[in-house]
Amino acid sequence: MKRFVFLIVIVAACSKKDPTTIVVKPEQLKRVAGDADIRPDAETAKAMVASGRTKVITSWKVCVNPDGAVDEASAIRSSGFVAWDTALAAGIKTWQFVPLLQDGDPVRACTSYTFAWSPS
Repeated sequence: MKRFVFLIVIVAACSKKDPTTIVVKPEQLKRVAGDADIRPDAETAKAMVASGRTKVITSWKVCVNPDGAVDEASAIRSSGFVAWDTALAAGIKTWQFVPLLQDGDPVRACTSYTFAWSPS
């Protein structure tokens, strides 16, 4: 029974919306710094090939604070390779965006990005 109650609490906490954050399409945010080409390291790429997967896809929630800095980068769908997920989280957090304005004021905005890797 405790497990069931715990799950309800988690779902309720995750479903609350922050009224100060807006959700936008990726193209509504203009990235001005940081490399978007975040590739797996050689060892991870080798492991991806060895796994037999011809394409590895991962999706990320990215939130940008009113100053344009990334304040949240979390996997929506993991790549299944911890090293690449770690590199993606670190790389995304270096991105800088033009602050998003709503009614003339900078606001926090969240969107999602999808990354795909396949052997060349």
